[in-house]
Amino acid sequence: QGINKPMQQEMNLSNRLLNGINILLVEDNPLNQVVAKGLLEQFGAHIDQAWNGKEALELISQGNRQYQLIMLDIQMPVMDGYSTCHALNERGNKVPIIAMTAGVLSSEREHCERMGMQGFVPKPIEIQTLLSEIQRLLPTADGPKAPLDIDSTPIEHTLFYPERLLQHINQQEQIDSVVQGIRQLVDAS
Repeated sequence: QGINKPMQQEMNLSNRLLNGINILLVEDNPLNQVVAKGLLEQFGAHIDQAWNGKEALELISQGNRQYQLIMLDIQMPVMDGYSTCHALNERGNKVPIIAMTAGVLSSEREHCERMGMQGFVPKPIEIQTLLSEIQRLLPTADGPKAPLDIDSTPIEHTLFYPERLLQHINQQEQIDSVVQGIRQLVDAS
């Protein structure tokens, strides 16, 4: 058991990149939430979750945690990503926002930029694309980090799919957490 060598190298680099980073994940798809949370926590980040923009604004207003990054789904019920970004900007938000969307047209990317989102990651999310966007948006006290070596990562490690994530997590606690999240989803439906 364990993690193969290329994945371990990727995780070691990612741990340095995300260690101690607080991320607010705003995503209405329960499976996407479970997978994103499991993956980013595996790489050292702390993740808070919101089901929609309204919940995200409430979490931010509570002020219990300072976020370094907001990952924002564009198409959500109650309050979509565009409305959420607009509300955040009206409040003087300085936290970088990465838009996550199935739309990959350049017009959608441009609209996200005009709305004030600094990053853009198309779905399905490619892990290296997401990590590169995070690295680009988060300044560090010790200067810029070396770019992630996207080309050296095997293709089976790049897509954000639960079955691929589970193949590479070797810590039982994280496996149990992901399985528990999936069971809750099944029980709720």
